[in-house]
Amino acid sequence: MTETTETRRDAVATCLIAGVTATICAAMLAAAVLAPAPPLVVPFIVVVGIGLPLLAAWDVPAAVDVLRGDARLIAQFRRELERLPETTG
Repeated sequence: MTETTETRRDAVATCLIAGVTATICAAMLAAAVLAPAPPLVVPFIVVVGIGLPLLAAWDVPAAVDVLRGDARLIAQFRRELERLPETTG
């Protein structure tokens, strides 16, 4: 994993791109099975169908950490608000 500073938008985009890539590759593999692909193309389809989702998912753990970090900050902020005295006015 690389140490990068991502925004929440970048983290969501990374997760969405990984999901879309996995879906497209699964559809490609299913199409290759259902409509028999030429024997010379099958190894290429398998490598692409397995390799691309792995490559797209490479940064997902860092993106999930960013999203969880946002949730932790919100929870910390709410705890601090709970500790403040209430005022009437």
